[in-house]
Amino acid sequence: MRDNNAEGVLEEPRRGTPLPPHPLTPLPPFACSSPITHTVHLPPFTTPYTPFLSGQDTLWVTDQFTVVNVNGVHMSASRSEGYDGQAFSCVVADNESPICGACFRLEGCDVTCESHAIIYVSGSAKATLSRCRVHDGKNVGVALVNKASATLLNNEICSNAEAGVHVQGVGSEAYLKGNHIHDEEMYGVVIIRNASAKLEGNTITGNDLAGVTVTNHCTVSLRENTITNNGHAKRQRTDEEMEGWHARAVDAYLAGEGFPGVAVVLYSTVSMPPGSNTLKGNGTSSVVEQIEVDNTSSHLLHISL
Repeated sequence: MRDNNAEGVLEEPRRGTPLPPHPLTPLPPFACSSPITHTVHLPPFTTPYTPFLSGQDTLWVTDQFTVVNVNGVHMSASRSEGYDGQAFSCVVADNESPICGACFRLEGCDVTCESHAIIYVSGSAKATLSRCRVHDGKNVGVALVNKASATLLNNEICSNAEAGVHVQGVGSEAYLKGNHIHDEEMYGVVIIRNASAKLEGNTITGNDLAGVTVTNHCTVSLRENTITNNGHAKRQRTDEEMEGWHARAVDAYLAGEGFPGVAVVLYSTVSMPPGSNTLKGNGTSSVVEQIEVDNTSSHLLHISL
């Protein structure tokens, strides 16, 4: 499901059965009160993980009060020949506990996927990614939906077919610091439908559409980010691909004007301390603003964050 439909909504995939648990070793607790914490000991995958039957996920974390730590692992989820099952992801955390959802930490991992979001966090689940490479996915790089939250530190997120990071829904929130998000086929970062995010010290560059898109009642703060050379719209789009786009976006693409570094639309608010972010080289025409705000939204430069 592409994230450029009428509202940019990322649909939840239907999933198969998770893999049997890997050997686990207890670690000190973290993030949740009284959690069960595990570290996954896995050798680097020498061949891609192959889903079968109705589709499976390489790592699936679902139990409340559970924390899984994964360090230095290469994970890849790919389709076997003739596979026509439902969507799958490389890493999934999905839990609706009102107290504390599943938690996972990835550090120094290399992850990719040929189906849905490479990393998919949903419900009250929480995630921390640091020093990981999330790349070459056929959909979104990292997706946070349905009250999920995540901290992304010093990762490289690149070359995905849609957005690098997608944050969606009431209660969903993200903190991004020191990440390099580049060469996505659509947006660098999307925050949509009442979600919130804080971006500090990230480099967001070379993404085909806008570097950061904030839409539909969202709140975002930006500090000390470098948002450059996005929105050049080099990728050829078919009418079918643009079917769910806003008319303004279609016009901008067809006119060859490109897209802004930061787009703020539909009753959203972005706050930026004056001069704290670098925005330049976005769009392909002088008529394209580096920051574009529609008449329903706010761009607050005077706030001290």
